[in-house]
Amino acid sequence: AVVSTQSTGNHYKNTIYEFCGATENRNPSTIIQNNRYMESKLATGLTQLQSKQLQYVQRAGEALKLYDKVAKLRTTSEQKEKHLERVTSLSAAATKLSLMVDNLEARIVSDTYTAENVSALKVIHAEIEAKQRSLEKELSHDKHVLDAYLALGDDFTALVDLYRELKSNLETYQWALKS
Repeated sequence: AVVSTQSTGNHYKNTIYEFCGATENRNPSTIIQNNRYMESKLATGLTQLQSKQLQYVQRAGEALKLYDKVAKLRTTSEQKEKHLERVTSLSAAATKLSLMVDNLEARIVSDTYTAENVSALKVIHAEIEAKQRSLEKELSHDKHVLDAYLALGDDFTALVDLYRELKSNLETYQWALKS
């Protein structure tokens, strides 16, 4: 049991590395950008699905209105009774079909998101969020350091260059004295 837990833990770690890459091999901004891209892609897909669903419902409503209009203009009382029976039958069939679709959707979700998958996704999500927060803090710190350096101006840059030159000369003299 211990071995399978460890291999499962390694599997989660490998999955994280496959998804966002080992951080030592990737630029922090690339990981953050990848996370934002995936969030954007999921949000776009959901919006498109909701839009298509709304269009379907609207078109079905329009078709029913048109059918009602034609039925009122062209039917006799006997035909109206037959149509009412048909509408009742079709309504029952539509309700049955809707329940079957809901059942199928529930089965798909149940099969897709098993307890193991959900726990793995939670681990991956937590690690990605932790890495993203860490990278954002690091990026913020680096920006502050850069801003502080830039605020010092050109005089400081010249002073740093002079320091670098003096240090290099000092190291050269020390090496010469040791030789």
